[in-house]
Amino acid sequence: FPVTIPRSVCLSWFDGVTHGLLAGKHDISKFLKDAFENRKHFIAHNAVFELQVIYTHFPELRSYIKPALYQNRFSCTMVFRQMLNNSTSINLMKLDLASLVEHYFQKDISEDKKDPDAWRLRYSELDGVPLEQWPEKAKDYAIQDSIYAYELYKVMLTEDQDWPDITNYVSWNTQASFYLNMIGNNGILVDQEKVNELATALNDYLTPRRQVLLDRGMATKTTSGKLVK
Repeated sequence: FPVTIPRSVCLSWFDGVTHGLLAGKHDISKFLKDAFENRKHFIAHNAVFELQVIYTHFPELRSYIKPALYQNRFSCTMVFRQMLNNSTSINLMKLDLASLVEHYFQKDISEDKKDPDAWRLRYSELDGVPLEQWPEKAKDYAIQDSIYAYELYKVMLTEDQDWPDITNYVSWNTQASFYLNMIGNNGILVDQEKVNELATALNDYLTPRRQVLLDRGMATKTTSGKLVK
């Protein structure tokens, strides 16, 4: 069944110095288009989900996604930590944002993530509401996630590891995760002509072999044409 991808109600950003928050599809689309065209580096926790939202709900931006992925401009901090986990048998970590923030920054944000009344699960209530009317907690939550993702990426770069080009590996794995996720959600496009050619070739190969089984009494044919012992 097709996977339902929620709409983007807001977009938060942090560039290491300043941060901001946008609401409304027009402003979000314009911001992302400018970021793509200016070759910005995108960092997010679970970037695959963010990419899927862009691909699904901002079709005008789809043509930017592939070049940005192949230029290594998307990095996922969840993928990054997973790679670090895979490279060691010690110091393994959970991959959720709350666990990583607690480990690296000794800050407990788990209540905001697990509380059923947390804004993480309630942004649909603000869909269409002007940003100036948003509760401050809703604004702060969205912005803080962008800050955490940026800071996690920076601190993980300082860890001892044997990959001098670790940033490229993170980007490549983010890229692969996005395409695998797309395949999982939407299936695989196939060349029907090639499928028919394969079916014919397999049938031509198997037909005489099936006949041998029938002639030797090793199988019988059902009314549907299938062979059974």
